[in-house]
Amino acid sequence: MVLILLAATIISAFLGEYIDAVAIVAHFLINGVLGFYQERRAEKSLQALKKNYQLRMYMQGEIMNGSRSRLNISCQGIL
Repeated sequence: MVLILLAATIISAFLGEYIDAVAIVAHFLINGVLGFYQERRAEKSLQALKKNYQLRMYMQGEIMNGSRSRLNISCQGIL
């Protein structure tokens, strides 16, 4: 799709349709800037979620807070 629009831009400019060529280039620039901005915001949100995430587990009848670590849990009494 991008290559088709790029070809259309070149053809429009070659045929003297400068307004069309500028409109297509402006569309690319606006789309790129908005995409970059949205990706940056999403990355910041993800980092904030990772920073504030707290692991909670239900063990032996009570809720416990913990960190991300390997737990050694026996399977006795499950069945």
